[in-house]
Amino acid sequence: MNDQQETAYISPHAYDEIKEFISRNGYKVIEVNYPGQVSEPVSTHPDIFMCKIEFSNINNNSSFFNGDIKKLGSTYLDEAIYNACATGKYFVHNLNISDSEIIDWAEQNRLEFVDVPQGYTRCNLLPVGSSNFITSDRGIFKALSKAGADVLLISNKNIVLKGYDYGFLAGCAGIISANKNFEHLPSCYGSSLVKSAEYTVIFNGDLSAHPDFKEIIDYINNCGLNALWVRDKKLADIGSILCTESEVI
Repeated sequence: MNDQQETAYISPHAYDEIKEFISRNGYKVIEVNYPGQVSEPVSTHPDIFMCKIEFSNINNNSSFFNGDIKKLGSTYLDEAIYNACATGKYFVHNLNISDSEIIDWAEQNRLEFVDVPQGYTRCNLLPVGSSNFITSDRGIFKALSKAGADVLLISNKNIVLKGYDYGFLAGCAGIISANKNFEHLPSCYGSSLVKSAEYTVIFNGDLSAHPDFKEIIDYINNCGLNALWVRDKKLADIGSILCTESEVI
């Protein structure tokens, strides 16, 4: 494509405040919805259908993988084949179920493979740096720590996901270019800021309701990122919000 545009892939169930914030920052918002292709609770989750290398130095579409929808199904083994977490350093997934095409893509980008027991890896793994992560999954925590990454282990409490007993923090979040006008934010948003941050982690709901709120905020800020959340609304797992510099689907 000749004209690149920052694009955000997001669930239609995301709060309006999140969509508005993303749009105000210059992103084209595309809502993801493939009913009947995978199980209903994740049919609007972008991270089921695509994968993004976060904190990558690659400034083109090779940092964004768009899966083949026809390969997906409604069972765990069939709908998690693309649900990997990738950064400029690591490719993290249950490699026993990874689709061969996403494996090839990771190899082409020279990423270090980390095998984890959790197939819904990206759902429960929030990258906040090329080697920095947040998760509530102990298996992911152990595997990444062994690989040399820095990982914050948190609780999975106070996160809702329709159809399940609970959701995951990474499924409430997305990473966008830092907003430069935080002083003008409406009161519906909460934020924790880092001077000269390049990125902002946005949360679909009130992060302050999470039992590990302080640890999460401190960790994100110590990684050099801003954090922003929607006040007085439940933290809701809508699938990772994935952003790219140009439209890919």
